Amino acid sequence: MRRCIQWLTNWFSNWVKKMRWEEKAGFAIGGILGITAGILLFLYIDKVPATPQDYLQLESYVIETQHNPNLLFETECNMRNNGETIYVCFENKECQVNATYNHNFELLSTSNNDKSTFWLWALLVSILLGVCVYAFGSFTMLILLLIFGCLVECMINKFKR
Repeated sequence: MRRCIQWLTNWFSNWVKKMRWEEKAGFAIGGILGITAGILLFLYIDKVPATPQDYLQLESYVIETQHNPNLLFETECNMRNNGETIYVCFENKECQVNATYNHNFELLSTSNNDKSTFWLWALLVSILLGVCVYAFGSFTMLILLLIFGCLVECMINKFKR
């Protein structure tokens, strides 16, 4: 195993030594873009499981709506009327509470849903996006830096004449 790691590091260092400065800069910028995109996506996707405190405010909306149905117009919720039953969905960043009322706004049932994401799933998706952004970003930056290098060389050669 030690020989394999040593061979891999020697191969990588020789590969990097053969690169031009444009290639090194392109891979470095692509790596920074990939790492940044992966971290930002992980922070956006990863959500912790809801606690009982998160449900408390939404459940109070459910009870208050039963006593005063006009609160449905004051709170932010999704409402659907199906003839005799009224379905209302109250939600926040962590969780969601679904309530079912009859036409007299008597509470028939409630259900709680958690909006959390399994951290391993978020990590895998973030790594995949980071690798894709690295590959695309480094290739794009390499092309742009090669074009920029050619333009600089052309301008230098033009001024030498």
